[in-house]
Amino acid sequence: MSMDLTRYRGLFASEATRHLDAIDRHVASVDQARQEKNAIFRAFHTVKGMSATMNVPAMVLVAHAVEEVCHRVVTGEFPVDDELLLVLAEGSQRLRVQLAAFIAGKEPLSDGAFEDRVRDFARTGGTYAFTLVQPIEDDAPLPPPDAPRTRLEHAQGSIAEVLSALGRIRARVGSDASGEALGEIDRAEAAVRYLYGQLVVLRTVPIASIVPGLRRQVQAVARRHGKAVSLVVQGEELEVDGELLSRLHGALVALLNNALVHGIESPETRLAMGKLRAGELLLAVERVGRALVFRVEDDGRGFDVAQLGRHGADPLQAAFRDGVTTAAQLSEDAGRGMGLPAVREVVQSVGGTLGVTSKPGEGTRVRIVAPVLADLVRLVLVEQQGETVAYRAASIVHRDATHLCFIDGREVAYDRVVDEADYLVSAPPFPLHRLRHLHGTTVAPDGRICLVVE
Repeated sequence: MSMDLTRYRGLFASEATRHLDAIDRHVASVDQARQEKNAIFRAFHTVKGMSATMNVPAMVLVAHAVEEVCHRVVTGEFPVDDELLLVLAEGSQRLRVQLAAFIAGKEPLSDGAFEDRVRDFARTGGTYAFTLVQPIEDDAPLPPPDAPRTRLEHAQGSIAEVLSALGRIRARVGSDASGEALGEIDRAEAAVRYLYGQLVVLRTVPIASIVPGLRRQVQAVARRHGKAVSLVVQGEELEVDGELLSRLHGALVALLNNALVHGIESPETRLAMGKLRAGELLLAVERVGRALVFRVEDDGRGFDVAQLGRHGADPLQAAFRDGVTTAAQLSEDAGRGMGLPAVREVVQSVGGTLGVTSKPGEGTRVRIVAPVLADLVRLVLVEQQGETVAYRAASIVHRDATHLCFIDGREVAYDRVVDEADYLVSAPPFPLHRLRHLHGTTVAPDGRICLVVE
């Protein structure tokens, strides 16, 4: 009697994905693949075995073809070079596409062409004819919202409203309230914050959840443009708000694409400049107080400041304006003046700020500072000429008795500080949503609607 394997589909998917993620990490560079050649061999071997157990013959054929090459590498018969990385990367991507089809209830297919190319490569060496696999569409850190997740987000929104209400109650009662009344407010606020924190944990995801997809994206774009590059990721273990990471995912992809296509030079140019043949991209994520800081860096040519200077007083900020590009050629990956403006809009939509530095011949750094949570935002409310206006605390680098100084160098004057606390920020109503520097609205301690300004 045949065994019912349906119950093991989820386990198969998670374990196969774990091994494929490991392969993608190990093939980021020739040196890393050389050091991890045994681990790569074991990973393909394990995926082949699991696929056979789950009766997925198409995956068995693909994994076996690559495993044979890996075996020759482990025994010293075959070198670890850029051509081998193409084999390993395409094998991993094909297995992902087949796995996605299997989990979706479809029959994974293989026409044998990939296996034939791998066998020819193993037999003759030389150049491997890499074929870009149609990317799967599940590289975002979260699946589409389902009913339980939607209810969770509604609950978080309600609790955030309660926190804001408690803050307004505290401000209204002020010094007129008795110590016992203030103590009750403190206890209620602490209990609600604890509950909110527990709900937040339920929707946090690790940065590592998007890294495999980013690595595949970088390697695919590098091959299309004849570049050699490695992606270094710092802060993979950091757990962040899933909604926030999902919204920033596209922006990170655009920044990496732009750095790779326009920043990283060709291997020949880099060697002539005295640089390493392979460029380096860095994605670093860290938590600083109540903010998340994302850095995307490259060691390439840097921005063409002279050309960007024609578009505004601040050349580097001009790179993030609509239609501005310094690219000599257009491509499907970058160069149409659309990617970086979209990055700016996404960052602003989550209450974040964007900064950029660049040195000719040395590279570029883009820095995103975003709130830890996508809904509660730390705000500084100030009074300006009788009106209360809110600014995001994460964008303020210095504050004195009369001025606020922001990350982008701007300064604004104010009369007095009204409050600094976590507030629920709502999207600006029509037609105010058209105003570029308006982030949203919130409710001030006196109960009036307050504008949150960029």
